[in-house]
Amino acid sequence: MLTLTRKEGESIYLVRVEGYDLVEAEMVIREVRGRQVRMGITAAQDTGIYRKEVYNRIKPDLALLRVAYTTSEGYEQAARQLLLGRNLGAPHAIDIEVPFEPARVIRRGPQDDSLDQRV
Repeated sequence: MLTLTRKEGESIYLVRVEGYDLVEAEMVIREVRGRQVRMGITAAQDTGIYRKEVYNRIKPDLALLRVAYTTSEGYEQAARQLLLGRNLGAPHAIDIEVPFEPARVIRRGPQDDSLDQRV
């Protein structure tokens, strides 16, 4: 595990290469209060951002999707629905014809314009 030290207002960038594209996410330390840290995360709209306990719960569903859908288009649509929390636990029932709907974005104020929080 890589451990980095950051102060309030400092950032960490996560970058992955997919084909010819760079997939980026930025994590900013927003506030440190005692033993708690508030982070702001900026990433593409179709990027799933989860707390560990939520990710561990849906991880088996993601594995089933890899097996259930053989076409890249069907898999991509189903994965987007799963990332948005639809039909968890029943990947065979996912309607892959439903158009992609972005996650709801909460803006906390003008100072947070670049940092969106997903729910």
